[in-house]
Amino acid sequence: MAIRAQQTPSQEVRVSARSYIPVSPALRVESDLVEVTAVVRDRNGRTVAGLTREDFQVLDQGKPQEIIHFALETSGSLRPAAPGSTPRQAPAAAADVAGAAATPPTGSAATGVAASVTRSPRFIVLYFDTFSINKGHLKWTQAAARRFVTEGLLSNDRVAIFSSSSGRVLDFTTDKNKLSSAIDKLAAHPLISENGLNGCPRITPYQAYLIVERFDTEALGAAVDEARVCSNADDGMVAYTRNPALDPVTGMVKAQAEITWNQARAASQATLDGITGAAASLANVRGRRLLLLVSSGFLAGSLERERDRLIEQCLHAGIVINTMDAKGLYVETPSRPIDELLEEPAVPESTFHFEAVTQLSRIEAGSDIMVDFAESTGGLFFHNNNDLAFGFQELGAMPSVSYILGFRPTGVVLDGHFHALKVRLTSSKSYALEARPGYFADPREISGSQDRRAARDREVMADWNSEEFPIAVTSQSSEAQAASASIAVRVHVDISRLQFPIREERHAQHLEFVAALLDSNGNVVTAKEGTMDFALTDATYSRLSESGVNAGFTLEAPSGKYRLRVVVQDAVEGKLASSLQAVELP
Repeated sequence: MAIRAQQTPSQEVRVSARSYIPVSPALRVESDLVEVTAVVRDRNGRTVAGLTREDFQVLDQGKPQEIIHFALETSGSLRPAAPGSTPRQAPAAAADVAGAAATPPTGSAATGVAASVTRSPRFIVLYFDTFSINKGHLKWTQAAARRFVTEGLLSNDRVAIFSSSSGRVLDFTTDKNKLSSAIDKLAAHPLISENGLNGCPRITPYQAYLIVERFDTEALGAAVDEARVCSNADDGMVAYTRNPALDPVTGMVKAQAEITWNQARAASQATLDGITGAAASLANVRGRRLLLLVSSGFLAGSLERERDRLIEQCLHAGIVINTMDAKGLYVETPSRPIDELLEEPAVPESTFHFEAVTQLSRIEAGSDIMVDFAESTGGLFFHNNNDLAFGFQELGAMPSVSYILGFRPTGVVLDGHFHALKVRLTSSKSYALEARPGYFADPREISGSQDRRAARDREVMADWNSEEFPIAVTSQSSEAQAASASIAVRVHVDISRLQFPIREERHAQHLEFVAALLDSNGNVVTAKEGTMDFALTDATYSRLSESGVNAGFTLEAPSGKYRLRVVVQDAVEGKLASSLQAVELP
């Protein structure tokens, strides 16, 4: 490996180079960089391409933030560059010598056009709430899920299967046959009937919730009136109305509601525990994280604390939860099923009225938790649609175009608390925008040179391109010899945007470089790092400020497709610049 700064006296620029040892990716959680992935859709739900950094605005706790990282991610590989804008590409005519004249790099740093990045590995958990789905709904869900894993996944998507009743069914894999087989083995295990425990009075879990948790007198009265009809307990009704606490029918209804709700709450708690475990598995992997929850809905009333803990866990780990209502387009008549009406006494008018007016709220109550999960983590909720195959495609497929926005919080305190984010478009076009709703502003725990090193190491493993000063990267691979091929990497740095403090009458600066080849899983295959120490005279500083400086690396690896990651950092302010591009070694 060589890192060069030619045509400049050695006493003014000193270089060194060595192998780069990648660090643990866990360091990334200490970064003060906030990454937001935004998806923009038109009124027909199609993703919108061609937007620039100037089209977006990010607010942290209501305070505007400068977008310093901007990249375009596509579901395929690198997108074609916009005419006249070749992001992160050095001019073909640039010489590999410091001080040589070079055309200023074009692209995102100057125009706001996104630099394209290849897609990082995605880890997806398909979570089937088998405690809530009946056999009929599960059958259609399984068919749609099999089609998704067969046709809707990209090559490096890794999928795991979880269910409420079995926990982890299949660990992360790209094997579509194993995924289809695991989906086929799922079975419905509803823990409680939607009709409750008894036929008469019929107290649904939702009605039991209203009676026990909400002290809803109308819900209680409807059940008591039906219970009286069932037991022919009309005698003494006036007296008990005056003192309901002494009414044995009311006591029996309350007891039945208590038992029903306890069972429903236990089922919901078990489902939440299962989802929490699946999220913990996702949090331990490196890459994009998606949890796709398939459920017919469950009541989470009185489980707000558990729900909030799960959402906080997902926000900390960057997990998006997309949710699907397995019932599809669900239609229910105001009256009860015909088999119930034939077997039971006539439903009292008050009971019929209660069930009719609360029908919609009962259905919505089971979906509230899925809405909360999606909205709180920047996900989507698919419902009221019988095309479940389309639903899996919408929720599980990679958007064809997404924008990666990065900022370092300014004007806000990194206090460890949740910070609400607002991403919006600056134009007046009627586009819909999807983005994470916030993040936890954990305080930085390291400082000084350790802080700078950690930030650089995190940048090597990141998926975005930093643009705090301009760099341009070119590469050229050579034919394989023996067991490996090589690639020559050249990095052009525009130093005019960097500070060079005067020290002993010289312009001083220290630049650190890393060039790495990453495989499709984001692992470092080979990497080199080098440094440039500057002590420039006025004349040399003036010349290099105009032309920039260049560094060269040679990396060796087996033939194949890789992502080339280049990171440059200055030591005065800790500014970062990085590039990510697809390369192939023959």
